[in-house]
Amino acid sequence: MKAGMTLDKTIMRLEQHHFDEYMALEQYAFQFQFTDERLEEERVAFDPEQVWGFFDEGRLCSMLTIIPLEVYVFGKVLPMGGIASVATWPEERRKGAVTQLIRHSLQEMRAQGQSISMLHPFSIPFYRKYGWELCIEHRSYTLTQHQLPHHFQASGRVERLSAKGDELAALLAPIYEQYAVRYNGTLARMPQWWQRSVFRRKSGRVVMYRNASQTPTGYAIYELKDRVLNIKEMVYLDHDAFQGLWGYWANHDSMVEQIKVTAPLDDELPYCSPDPRIEQHNVPYYMARIVDVEAFLQQQPFGRPAASGGCQLIIEDRDAQWNTGVYMLKVDPQYGIHVTKYAKVQSDLPMLQGDIRAFSALLTGAKRATTLHRLGMLQGDVEAVDEMERLIPDKITYLADFFWAA
Repeated sequence: MKAGMTLDKTIMRLEQHHFDEYMALEQYAFQFQFTDERLEEERVAFDPEQVWGFFDEGRLCSMLTIIPLEVYVFGKVLPMGGIASVATWPEERRKGAVTQLIRHSLQEMRAQGQSISMLHPFSIPFYRKYGWELCIEHRSYTLTQHQLPHHFQASGRVERLSAKGDELAALLAPIYEQYAVRYNGTLARMPQWWQRSVFRRKSGRVVMYRNASQTPTGYAIYELKDRVLNIKEMVYLDHDAFQGLWGYWANHDSMVEQIKVTAPLDDELPYCSPDPRIEQHNVPYYMARIVDVEAFLQQQPFGRPAASGGCQLIIEDRDAQWNTGVYMLKVDPQYGIHVTKYAKVQSDLPMLQGDIRAFSALLTGAKRATTLHRLGMLQGDVEAVDEMERLIPDKITYLADFFWAA
C-alpha cells in the first residue's frame, strides 16, 4: 500500500486477474471496442507489471501505464518511461486519483533508472501542471499531384519488399537507427516494438532504396487508396535516398491526386517541389519531462567547455521534490563538465533559474536557452544563458512513433 493512503484507497500494480477491469476502463475512456478475438490477443499480451491502478475498496477507479522504452538524446540511448493509458471512470474524476498516480509514476520511473519520461497528451495544459512540456513537433504535408518533386537523378533504385515480421524488421532497423540517432526524442526501437507497434499501426506496402553500391539507405511504409498516397513512415540517410524515394512517389503521378506525409521540422521538401506552396502544418505532438535531473545531467555529453568555468541551474519541481535544488556545472579543461547538486547556491557562478517544465524543454534540446530566457520561462544571468547555449548541442527533436498503450 502506498504511504499516506487508507486501507480502502491504495495504489498498486495490476495483476493478471485485473485484465477485464483494465480493458473495460480502457475501452470506455478511449471510446473503442475490441472484437472478442482481439480481446483474447490483448489478454495474452497484457503485462500487468506496467500498469498502476488507484483502487477504492478493491475497485479499479483510475489507471496509468508506464511503458519501458529507450530514447535517443544527444546521440545517447537513455531508458525512458512512456506514460500511456491514463484513464479514470467519470464518477471518480476530480477526486485527486490521477494526481496521486502521476506522482507515484515519477517515483517508480526514478527507481527504474528512467531519467526522462514522454507522453502524448489529451491536453497539453493538463500535463504542464505536472511538469511535462511540449518538446516534440512534426511537420504534416498534404501535396497535390503537380507538387510532387520530380526529375531526380538518384544513383540507385527502389525495390518493393515482400518480407514480413522479424525478417522485415531486420531489413529496416539498421536504416532507422542511423536516422533516429540524428534527433532527440526518437525511440531506439526494440525488436518487439517493430512488431507490436510499427507494423501494426503503420500497416501497408514497404519499399527500400539501395544506392549505387547496393547499400540500403532509405525506406518507406505507405498505403495507396482512393487516389490518396499516405506515406506513413519515410526514412532516408542522405539526399540520394531522398531523391530515390521521391522519384518513386513521382512515378505514381497518374495514380494519385493527393499525397500525405509527416516529417521532422528540419525537412526541406517545399524547396524541392516545383510548386512550394504546399499545405503544411507544424503539429504539437509529444511532451517530455525530466524525471531525475541529476541522473539526466550526468548522462549527457555536453558540448564545448566554456571559458567562464560553468554556471548554476536553480530548479524547482513541485511533483518530484528530489529534483528541486541547485546544480553546479563546472568546467574542467581536462575532464569536461562536472555536475554537483546542492540544496543552496554555493558560489558566485552565473545562475539560471526556472521550473522543471522549462528545464525539460532546455535539456532535451526542444528549446534553446536564449529562447526560454526571452520568454521569461528561465530567469537569471545572461552569462549563464550563454553558457548553456555553448554546452547544449543544437539538435532537432522528432518522434516517428506513437504510443498510448503497451
